[in-house]
Amino acid sequence: MRLRRIKVVAVVVPAVGLVGYELFRHFVLQPAMGEETPHFEEHIVSAVVLLSGVVVFTFAVFRLLERLHGQLVALNEAAIAVTADLSVDRVLERVAELARKVAGASYASVQVEGEPGKTVSSGSFRPGEPTLVLPIVVKGDRLGQLVLAGPPGKRFRPSDRGALETFATQAGIALENAHLFEQTQELVAERERSRIGMDLHDGVIQALYAVGLKVEDAAELAPVAPQEAAAEMRDVHGLLRGVIGQLRAYVYGLRDGDRSVDLRPALEHLLREFPSGRTSISLQFANDARLPAATAANVLHIVREALANSLRHAAASRVLIRAACENDTLTVSVEDDGRGFDPGSRSSGMGLHDMRERAGWCRSELEIRSAPASGTTVRIAVPMEARAMSGATGRASRS
Repeated sequence: MRLRRIKVVAVVVPAVGLVGYELFRHFVLQPAMGEETPHFEEHIVSAVVLLSGVVVFTFAVFRLLERLHGQLVALNEAAIAVTADLSVDRVLERVAELARKVAGASYASVQVEGEPGKTVSSGSFRPGEPTLVLPIVVKGDRLGQLVLAGPPGKRFRPSDRGALETFATQAGIALENAHLFEQTQELVAERERSRIGMDLHDGVIQALYAVGLKVEDAAELAPVAPQEAAAEMRDVHGLLRGVIGQLRAYVYGLRDGDRSVDLRPALEHLLREFPSGRTSISLQFANDARLPAATAANVLHIVREALANSLRHAAASRVLIRAACENDTLTVSVEDDGRGFDPGSRSSGMGLHDMRERAGWCRSELEIRSAPASGTTVRIAVPMEARAMSGATGRASRS
């Protein structure tokens, strides 16, 4: 039922009742009580006076209800508008603007405590105007305060304070959400920077290292075997084109998370990046396996890093890469006969950290076994249900 109809009913029903009562008195009660001369004019005056009182009282009540209803509607709209923003500065501006509108004040300011503090205001403040100060509290923590003032002659009622306290609570929640959103954005940006650094280290830098080794081999072969040197340089050219493609993928954000990759040819292509003259590099593969592209990219990055470490730091004469898929688990290991190291010691490089990080991204187990003068084995076990992780891993890694 609409408010206008309620008003009509609230006036008509008492009016009908009063008129009926006066008629009952005039035609029934007075004759029954023996009054010989009915006072008809008296009944009319009484009915008019009582009816006027009912009308005035009803309209006063409805005016108050309309004001409270309008205030609640404005509060609801203001709360929705405030919580729709995810920028702290924008939230503060809207809180000040809407609080002034809801309260009918001439001035409103939002003061946020902390480091650094902020104050955003709306309207103009004149000394001597009545003020209302409301704390902004979320989960028991005080975030700041909402200050309202004026206009001259305005009186803040208890109902105004109650409604604005509700708005202050909504404003606090909106500020908290905006703070959390900005923190999330910072974490996303930090993770993206970390991912780019890892991709450059594990992909481009290792590929350039392999190019350097091939160039050294070509330089040594040039005086005695120019044709073999030329073949090495053609390989170098191909590797450089691959590096350019990787850089282009990093820059433009190309991803292949929805595609699957056959691991055997991918490993064979990876081994061709490294020169075979100084160190014997071999691959043993049992039971072909296909992985989501993002998961395969992380596995290849780990193998590339382990292989580069064997050639660069371990001075290994032999490196064996084993890959086998058994019992729904793909196991890939890189074994060398180099000088080894202590896996428990702090490393200044990014390699071991990056390998562990990438293994975590595809829910894999990474094991590094080594000791001084005993060679090194890097082993990763990838559950084949990692396909379900391809979307998340693809977001974390681009290759």
